[in-house]
Amino acid sequence: MARVELVQSQWSEIAMKRSVDLVMLTTCAYVGCFVLSGSAGVRVLPETPGATSTLGELLSNGGFEIPAVDSGTHSALHPDGWLTFTSGKSDLVLVSNAAAHSGSQSIKFVSQATPEFYQGLFQTLPVTPGVIYDFTAYVISDPSSPLRGSGFGQLSIEWYDAKGTEIGGRRWGSAWNASLSSKEWTRVELEAVPPPDCARAHFVIVEKGGAQPVDGCAFFVDDVSVAKAQ
Repeated sequence: MARVELVQSQWSEIAMKRSVDLVMLTTCAYVGCFVLSGSAGVRVLPETPGATSTLGELLSNGGFEIPAVDSGTHSALHPDGWLTFTSGKSDLVLVSNAAAHSGSQSIKFVSQATPEFYQGLFQTLPVTPGVIYDFTAYVISDPSSPLRGSGFGQLSIEWYDAKGTEIGGRRWGSAWNASLSSKEWTRVELEAVPPPDCARAHFVIVEKGGAQPVDGCAFFVDDVSVAKAQ
């Protein structure tokens, strides 16, 4: 009789543990994922299509669906999970619903008339030396104000060690410029391997003005992805 009671007690403990594990898994599924926001520190993103990572995907909000644009063609909002930068003037890198490769939004880069200006956005991710990382995006020129002049866009990867020092030289993808189609999306790609002692990387999308940029011309970027190459 004592052995039966002991077995029943052990099964009760196992059942209780599995119940707790199930609750924890369910809680994780509803919480979403944490990302860095330029203005509000760490935020919790809901399970919104196009906003969270898919299997093997390392970026957050690569479809630029958060925050949602309520009306108009673009907003004064930056995308959650990304940090922006500029060479001086306020950046014109904004969430837009005027075009989308998938979902309902993208990011819009609007050129400035300042020679050699640059502006862009990036995410920082931990990386492993020796592993191939595949950085991809879809780009299209704005049909109403396509790229002109010397301005161009480009993907870039910057490597950093554990102390935050940039190492190993930057990697650059092929540039898109005034020849970029405004009728169909173009896929761009950059593959690179972190150097020894690399701990993290900045995955960057940048626009550069060159010597003769044209004010107001624009392009859109959508469905940005970073994954370990198979």
